[in-house]
Amino acid sequence: MMRIVPMNASHIRALAALEALCFTSPWTAEGLREETENPQAHFLVAEENGAVCGYIGVQEICGEGYVTNVAVYPACRRRGVGRALLEAALRG
Repeated sequence: MMRIVPMNASHIRALAALEALCFTSPWTAEGLREETENPQAHFLVAEENGAVCGYIGVQEICGEGYVTNVAVYPACRRRGVGRALLEAALRG
């Protein structure tokens, strides 16, 4: 069963690996770690059976949300993970 949870330090390694897999200019582990302390940053992680499936990052600027990234591990794609993350972010 998939669940959406706020990003925390335990997710950093898996998210940095996912970033490197998906993007040519990935967030680093340190960059992701810094976002856990940014009050304007809202990062959510999709987990299934304790494993990271994907994540979404949103920056709140002047009352508006800006999606920084959405990424899903290839093995978890086409199962609604990205949609679930976006819907959770919209609910804020």
